[in-house]
Amino acid sequence: MSKSITIFSIQKVLRELKKEEEKSQDPRTKVGCILTDGQGIIVARGHNRLPVTLQVQKTDWSLAIKNDLVIHAEMVAILTLVKLDHQPKKLIAWISHFPCKECAKILIDSGIKKIKYRINKYPRRNLYVVSKKILSRAEVPFSKISVKTNHPFD
Repeated sequence: MSKSITIFSIQKVLRELKKEEEKSQDPRTKVGCILTDGQGIIVARGHNRLPVTLQVQKTDWSLAIKNDLVIHAEMVAILTLVKLDHQPKKLIAWISHFPCKECAKILIDSGIKKIKYRINKYPRRNLYVVSKKILSRAEVPFSKISVKTNHPFD
């Protein structure tokens, strides 16, 4: 018996992803990450942010500071799983933006089975080209989120 996941399920994940993006204080790039199990149940979430012990000022988001200090949404979601003592094996990562090479490595190493992303804003930048190579080599499938998908959680 094959399981049928409706478009409503994808739309629910996209709504939750949007909510997570909106939590980001970054004025330029708001990124969210939702981790779901095979049935589409959300087990963790994260958004790009500074470490909690740092004071956030609007001026703190300059590119130089941001690139050095920001914790990516994927990393926050994985850290949430660790705090909950949940194993990330066989989970799907739903991410606003295609993961950078550092996040790709963390997602692979943590056992994420599939990556779905909303946009790939800079597909030709080296860190994203390398990310695709790393994910392909590790045999972790990745694809753009499509509401036409019949079985998004498989």
